[in-house]
Amino acid sequence: MLDLIGEDEDLVNNIWVSDEAHFHVSGFENKQNFHYWSQANPRALHEKPLHSQKVTVWCVMSASVIIGPYLFENEAGNAVTVNADRYVEMLQNFFTPQFAHFPVNENTLFQCRMEQQATQQECQ
Repeated sequence: MLDLIGEDEDLVNNIWVSDEAHFHVSGFENKQNFHYWSQANPRALHEKPLHSQKVTVWCVMSASVIIGPYLFENEAGNAVTVNADRYVEMLQNFFTPQFAHFPVNENTLFQCRMEQQATQQECQ
């Protein structure tokens, strides 16, 4: 990649990467490495829901532009599970119209990431 950028300094402006993150609506944080130090009973039960409600947020960025964020929600504003159909719908209805405003050429590289099951064809 460094050799390619050395040959074409503008290549870095033609690289687009995407990612998503999951945010717990309840404010829950992943506390796997927390330790509880207390005078109280160390075997006390710390109850919390097994799966708290989350929202998935997606964006794509280049060296100079960020497109997003996109929240995976239904019409009522409730978080929905991301699957291949919803991901493709987001690419078609949200990303593609915005991406059309930027110059694209044969050197444009787009990397998409989805933790579910998107195929490379769906990302192109």
